[in-house]
Amino acid sequence: MIAANPLRSVRREKETLRWVNLTEMQELQLLKAVSEESPDLLWFVAFALEVPCRRGEMLQAGRECFDSFSNTITLQGSLTKNGRPCTKPVPESLVAYFRTNPSPWLFYRWEGGEYKPLGFVQKRWERAVKAAGLDDLRDQHGSLDRHGRYPWTGHAEILGATSASKWMNMHDTLPKFGSTARKA
Repeated sequence: MIAANPLRSVRREKETLRWVNLTEMQELQLLKAVSEESPDLLWFVAFALEVPCRRGEMLQAGRECFDSFSNTITLQGSLTKNGRPCTKPVPESLVAYFRTNPSPWLFYRWEGGEYKPLGFVQKRWERAVKAAGLDDLRDQHGSLDRHGRYPWTGHAEILGATSASKWMNMHDTLPKFGSTARKA
């Protein structure tokens, strides 16, 4: 018989997940605030509100990831968290943006007369959230599938999750902008 539980000394990670269901009005407030506070984030936030995605994966993606024939974005394994390729649908409302994108990156900023990747977005995101009057959207996961287009397993697949069950309760959420972000 074992005298004491050998796992007692193993530190458990604290898991704090938050879910946010945005109303249509809150979504409009957020998009308005983003367009006023950080207009270079507008297309990125609009995409993230529509499609399950991870911030880091989308910010690294180049224009070559967009397929104008199928209106999809395919991320190769080198860009994804789990190392597996995944394909994301482009909402009809954003097809024109991606088809006319002049930058080498899917999401970009115009600075000093040239296109640059969006880069670190945390502070700009926080300013926009504050301006929209929304509280604590810093640790959200997945995306706001407000139209219910993706069944649970489809949501996980588009996000690139390896286990659909861990995303079962992530429906109607915002993209992850969190405490794990590096400092500017």
